Amino acid sequence: MKIVKTKRDYRIGDEVFAKFPEDCLMYLGTVLKRNTDGTFQVRWENVDGGPEESVVSANDMKVPPIPYDKLKVGQVYTGTVTRVEEVGAFVGVGANREGLLHVSDIFMGRVDDIHTLLEEDQEVKVWTCALDDDSKFRLTMIMGRRYGQGGRRFTNLSALAWEIGDEWLDGEVVRVVPCGAFVDVKVDGVEQVRGFVHVSHMSETFVEDISSVVEVGKVVRLRLVDVRGKGEKLSFSMRSSVVPNPALKTKVAPDFGTFLKIAPSTWLKGRVNWLSPKGAFIELTEPGGHRAYL
Repeated sequence: MKIVKTKRDYRIGDEVFAKFPEDCLMYLGTVLKRNTDGTFQVRWENVDGGPEESVVSANDMKVPPIPYDKLKVGQVYTGTVTRVEEVGAFVGVGANREGLLHVSDIFMGRVDDIHTLLEEDQEVKVWTCALDDDSKFRLTMIMGRRYGQGGRRFTNLSALAWEIGDEWLDGEVVRVVPCGAFVDVKVDGVEQVRGFVHVSHMSETFVEDISSVVEVGKVVRLRLVDVRGKGEKLSFSMRSSVVPNPALKTKVAPDFGTFLKIAPSTWLKGRVNWLSPKGAFIELTEPGGHRAYL
C-alpha cells in the first residue's frame, strides 16, 4: 500500500490548490490563517457567486505545481522518487512533470545496482542540473553539478563539434563500462559536455584490462573523432594515431546558401546554443526550415 503524505505546514500567504466546498473542485487560493483545529482559512482567487473565504482541511490542499519557466539550474529540492529504472530514477519536485535523476548523477562513482540506492516513495535531496528545450529537466544529487552553458544540456551538438574541431581536450571519467567510458569534457564557453570513449580508443595497444587505463575521477587527454545519432552523441579518442571522421567537418559545417535568398531587412528568430570567448553561437532557422549555426 502506498503511503500518501499530507503537507500540514502551510503558512500565511502561501498559494495553494484547495477543494472549494461549493462544488468540491480544486481552485487556486491563498492561505489567510491556520485555525486551532488544524484547518486553514483560504481566500479564493476567482469568486463566482460563492464565498470569498472557506475553511479547508489540509487533506484537501496541495501546493500548486511549479511552472517549467520558473525552474532554474542550481535550485535545490526535497523530491520524492516516483519510478526507478536501470538508466536512473524519476523524481517529483513539485513541477508539472517529474525530473530525471540519471544513474551517473547519484554520486561521483560507478553505480552497479541503482535499486540498492533508490526506491519508490523515497525522499531525496536533489539539484536541477539541466533544462532541455522540450520542457524536460534533469536532476542531480551531486551538489554543484551542471550541464552546459547556463545549465542547459545541448540536444544537438553538431555545431559545437564543428567549433571544437580536432583540438585536444581534458575529460573527466564519470562512468566506466566493459566497452568503454563516459567522460565529461570541458569546452571553452561551455561548462561541460558528455561523450564516450570506446575501449579500442584508449590506447595504441590492445587493452586487456580497462581498469588499468581509466577509472572514475581520472582526467584524460582526448579529442573528438565523430558525432553519432542525430547530433547528440559525441565519440572521443585518447589515441593520437586516430584520425577524426573526415566527414565531420563537412556534415556539421554551416550552410548559408538558403539564407542568401532572404532580404536583408527580414528578421529571423534564433536560439543561443552557447557562449564562447569569440561571441554567441546561434542556431538560426529560416522560413523554409533550413538551419545554420552562426
